[in-house]
Amino acid sequence: NHALASQAPSTVERKHVHEVYDAIADHFSDTRHSPWPRVVSFLNSVSDGSLLVDVGCGNGKYFSPTNPNYQIGCDRNSKLASICQGRGFQTLCCDCLYLPFRDSCADAVISIAVVHHLSTPDRRLLAIREIVRILKVNGQALIYVWAKDQCRDKKSNYLRQGSKHKEFDRADVFVPYTDAHNAQTHMRYYHVFEDNELREMCEAMSELRVEEYYYDDGNWCVRLRRIS
Repeated sequence: NHALASQAPSTVERKHVHEVYDAIADHFSDTRHSPWPRVVSFLNSVSDGSLLVDVGCGNGKYFSPTNPNYQIGCDRNSKLASICQGRGFQTLCCDCLYLPFRDSCADAVISIAVVHHLSTPDRRLLAIREIVRILKVNGQALIYVWAKDQCRDKKSNYLRQGSKHKEFDRADVFVPYTDAHNAQTHMRYYHVFEDNELREMCEAMSELRVEEYYYDDGNWCVRLRRIS
C-alpha cells in the first residue's frame, strides 16, 4: 500500500478511478446490463410516483422506461452519464461527495458499487452522509460495496473480470480491468470492506436506522432508513 500512502486521496481516485473509467467507459457499459435481483426488489418496493436517485448510475442499468417513479441518475464519469442519458433517462455528471440535490428531496436512493472507490474512511463516510442528506425522513437507501471476503458463498461474479484472486489479503487494493476493445489493462482502486464495516459506519449516524444488512455475491449491502 506504499503507492496509496504516498499520494493524496484525490490523486489516487483521479488516476485509478476517474481516469480508468474514462478509458473503459464504452467496454464497461457493454458488460453491465444485468441488474442484481435484490437491487431490483428494492426498487420494486418503492411507492409509485416517488423520486428515485441512483448515485453512481453508470449506464443506467437499474432504470426502466416502465418504472412508475421519477428517476434521476448521477455519475462522476461524463461518458457513462452520457450513455445513460442517451437511453432516455434524466442524468447528470457530479461528484458523489457533493451531490447537487437539495436536502430531503428523495424518496429512495441507491448507490451500487460506488463507495468502495473512495480512498479514505472520511471520504467514504461523507459519501454515505450525502446519500442520507438528500433522503426524505422515512426514505430508504440501498448501498452495495465490495467485500474483502469473496468466498463467503462462492466466487463473486464481479471478480471474473480481471482478477485471479479468490480473496483479498488487504483492504486497499488495485484490481486489474482488461478492456477488450483495445486490449489494455487498467488498475482500479477499491477499498474492500470487512464484515460489519459498512453497517457500523451507518449505525454511527443518529439520523438513520439500518433496516437490513446482508451479503450478496461478493458484496456487503445495507438498506437504511432516514429517521430524523
